[in-house]
Amino acid sequence: MKALLKENKLYRPQAHPTDDPKKVIIIEDSVASILPVNMILNSIHCTTFNCFSADEAAEIIKNNKIDLVILDWYLFEENGIDTLSRLNGLFGQIEVKQRFQRKIPYVTYTGLSRKFLEIPQDQYFYFIQHLQKPMPLPELTKRLLRILNQK
Repeated sequence: MKALLKENKLYRPQAHPTDDPKKVIIIEDSVASILPVNMILNSIHCTTFNCFSADEAAEIIKNNKIDLVILDWYLFEENGIDTLSRLNGLFGQIEVKQRFQRKIPYVTYTGLSRKFLEIPQDQYFYFIQHLQKPMPLPELTKRLLRILNQK
């Protein structure tokens, strides 16, 4: 996979050493789904945090300024609405509210078509795009670059 990214100049990152790396949380319960996303994000100089649950993600959000959340819509027994609700509970804490003065953008990353998802309005997170699994690596790379360049 790394060779694919290195050979294809169209998908090469345009990052500079002085740029602050974007911080991205991947909330996903499948290692097979985490690996390609993690590899792409690392190749474009992002700092990634891999989480298997909302509880793990909440701990990371407490201690880091997050630029993007990539959210699998179905984590074990929990759907995306439940995951967002649990993460929202974190923002009830005063020290976290003071740290974050903006909503955190998120994308859904799941095998379901967008038309089957009910994306809620949320107080602390905002939905920006749906990525449907499986997605070819070149397309996933292009979409992630586009999303991160909007931030």
